[in-house]
Amino acid sequence: MMYREEESIYNLLPKPIQKQQKPPMHISKHHGGLPPSYSTFCTQGTGRLQSNCEGSMNDGSEAKHKIKMAVGTMGKPSTKIDPKQFLKRSSGKVLPPEPPQNRTKFERKMLLPKRPSVPTRTDKPVMGLITEKNFVIANAVDNIMMPPKRVRKEPDRAVNGKNYAKTPKYLERIQHEINEEVSFAMQQMSDPNQQNENRMREMSQIEKEELITKMKAKWEDIHKQYLSLTFSLDTISKTFTNSTFPSPSHLTQYLR
Repeated sequence: MMYREEESIYNLLPKPIQKQQKPPMHISKHHGGLPPSYSTFCTQGTGRLQSNCEGSMNDGSEAKHKIKMAVGTMGKPSTKIDPKQFLKRSSGKVLPPEPPQNRTKFERKMLLPKRPSVPTRTDKPVMGLITEKNFVIANAVDNIMMPPKRVRKEPDRAVNGKNYAKTPKYLERIQHEINEEVSFAMQQMSDPNQQNENRMREMSQIEKEELITKMKAKWEDIHKQYLSLTFSLDTISKTFTNSTFPSPSHLTQYLR
């Protein structure tokens, strides 16, 4: 239950401020510059971990592989700092070296003499020159002593060749072979009796027995394959194989 303070004239007077007393500052017994145990804080540039479980001051300075790096991205540490030496404009530019005082002027060597300069519009040409040269005789002598012009030889045209419009020899040979085949076919067709004699002839007993032996071997092979066919025709491939397979009954009729 809360009670509102009653009005009083004494409340108008300012109350004295009470100062809060601070407790004494805590000072750890461990070194504050070391990172926590097995931590990666403050170990940039190294893979070694600090193990200060007992709070020792060992920061790995005596080891070959340091835990803390002496130099980071900002350069080497410096204890002396001059506040007037700050980064100024154009202070990072690299200026070219000053030329030596006793250098000589560079002169380019000319392989050929320079051409005369173009005359200006105010220059006046040389007037009144007289020559004793006879240009008619000079031109005639130049034409007489001039070497003859080389005539360009045009390539020979195909129509002027010795074999132009002639049948090649290989075509004549092929045409001769075709004519021989046609003449042989016409000769066979003109004599039908001779054609029948060439087509049919009586087989000998040896040829007949050899033919029967081959047909029996073929019949056995086909009969074996025919017996291995399946009775069920449930697939399209089986139906097609059964319909296209030759029946051994035809060879049986020939053997009989």
